[in-house]
Amino acid sequence: MHGLRLTAAAVLLLAVPAARARAQAAPDSLPFHPGQWGVEAGVGGGGGAGALRFFSRATALTVDFSAAISKRNSDLEGPNTVDSDFSTRFLSARLGFRHYGGARRGIAGLFGAGAILSYNWANGNPGDGSQHETGVGGFAEAGASYFVTPRLALSGTYGLNLQYTTGNTRQVVGVVNGQQITSSMSGWVAQTTGVRLTAAIFF
Repeated sequence: MHGLRLTAAAVLLLAVPAARARAQAAPDSLPFHPGQWGVEAGVGGGGGAGALRFFSRATALTVDFSAAISKRNSDLEGPNTVDSDFSTRFLSARLGFRHYGGARRGIAGLFGAGAILSYNWANGNPGDGSQHETGVGGFAEAGASYFVTPRLALSGTYGLNLQYTTGNTRQVVGVVNGQQITSSMSGWVAQTTGVRLTAAIFF
């Protein structure tokens, strides 16, 4: 009888850590609940901001936007000084889902995928040239989140975008009686996003 008690105690001692490990790896170990909202923004040059809406303990619908605008002016010195202007605009919107793995010691793996829509516009002088490009496709990303608190997480992801792009360019050639040249382009573009760092608040 004494031997059976020792055996039972040993089994319990081994089973408790194993049960804890399984609990930590399960989605229930995550600090989320269905219907919860979150907001997320890029840090350290990651850019973009968006929102999350959880429909389970581990999976959320995501939407985010990115934008960039730049404008440069320069003077081309020579026999005749020429002013040069160049400006660009970029917009991107993504809609998809994100799934978190079970959290262990405050760290959870994540995977996301969905649709992406982007628009690029560029304009420059001299030459009165412009370029427009629209892209439609999908994205996928994988990474990990560290939960500073149940309501604050820092994440790092690495992703891939695949888009079918269409666009056109316009350029005026010749200073006097310049001739306008236009061209169109289309095709598939695949590019990695590099490492993107974000901070998220859940409420």
